[in-house]
Amino acid sequence: MEERRQFRRLHVPVFCRAAGMEMMNRRHPIDLSLGGVRIYSDQRFSKGELLTLELMTPEMMTSTAPISTFTAEVMWIEELPAGSPALFDVGLRFRSVDPTQFQALERMLGKSE
Repeated sequence: MEERRQFRRLHVPVFCRAAGMEMMNRRHPIDLSLGGVRIYSDQRFSKGELLTLELMTPEMMTSTAPISTFTAEVMWIEELPAGSPALFDVGLRFRSVDPTQFQALERMLGKSE
């Protein structure tokens, strides 16, 4: 199978949630890159759907640091078997990442190295 990834993926301690939702609705990313994020979700999404996501490190959750917000497109979604951490495995690609968002992603990815 041909590798299509443009960016290196890392498993990082970052929380992900739909913008404006309570923390109880967060989704822990499985992996994160400069190009997108793979998450577990209990919500079904449609391929091509656009989501507004907030990504934050554990430190950001306990400080006044700004939360990074991204628009992401659902690239794929797979139903997970019973007993999995969520109902769905979802691949999201970031759309129109500006320089500030890019720097935030670099900082988050630096936490894993």
